[in-house]
Amino acid sequence: MEAVTPVTQPPESKKDVVLGPMPATPGGGIMMGSLSNEERQKLEEERERLYQQLDEKDEEINQQSQYVEKLKDQMLEQEEVFILSMAAIFRLSSFCRYIKLNNVNILGLKINVH
Repeated sequence: MEAVTPVTQPPESKKDVVLGPMPATPGGGIMMGSLSNEERQKLEEERERLYQQLDEKDEEINQQSQYVEKLKDQMLEQEEVFILSMAAIFRLSSFCRYIKLNNVNILGLKINVH
């Protein structure tokens, strides 16, 4: 006989639902009254520094994306040039085979004439 463990639902806990963006200050603005002006200033400076870093990274990502797009375009152009080059090589190879066959035929005719 198999042991069966009963499945029970964990008690539901009421969570505060926050609508809208969260404040960018630690503690969600709850501790603002307990912070000194100096601490507030430091937090504000840190937040500004982090936003600046975000802006710089965003710009870097945009630049890299543009660079990737340019590289993709270059690759497509190179692929097109490669395909055209291969087609030209195939045509030239076919023409060379044709000339070789004609030369063999001409040499055969020369030998028969003598």
